[in-house]
Amino acid sequence: MTRFHYMTMLRDPFRRLVSAFYHSKRRKVECPTLARGASLLDFARCRNETGPRGCATKMLVGRACEAAPYPSAAEVEQAKARLAEFSFVGLSDDWTASVCRAHSLFGRPTYEAATGNVRPGQYDHSAQAGEASKLAADSLSGGFYDWADARLFAFAVERFGGSPLPPALAHGLALAKMDPGRTGSRA
Repeated sequence: MTRFHYMTMLRDPFRRLVSAFYHSKRRKVECPTLARGASLLDFARCRNETGPRGCATKMLVGRACEAAPYPSAAEVEQAKARLAEFSFVGLSDDWTASVCRAHSLFGRPTYEAATGNVRPGQYDHSAQAGEASKLAADSLSGGFYDWADARLFAFAVERFGGSPLPPALAHGLALAKMDPGRTGSRA
């Protein structure tokens, strides 16, 4: 019998949103309610209203990214349980270490080409981390924090045993742990 190995790479939800912001600007496709030249925070709010918040969580429970409603606490736990069954979970933000660990896990050598960025964006990756941290802090105060994907990403980080969480994401998760029933935006 053939054994399948499920693998995935998860990304910090805020860095994913920053990347989507720049991708939409490059393709000249923004949220329909936004004017050209909207800020990252405006884009995040638009994505909160119309876009795929909780996308990674939704996909792991068999829903489309854009599907409503926002994932429930039970769905977050179901997504974490499914993720626990994967043979390997890596972190996009720690790509080289993730690729090396995956190759090692399956007894394969790691080739240099596997660790390269084959789709580099046109923005400064070092600045992206700062923007993601600022967006995380702004989203906490603005009430549109992506609790579902933040919890799932924190689970992936723990499973990976790697990189510490960015301060704003760690703060948001601490708040989420104080109110375990909260998975959506703040009221």
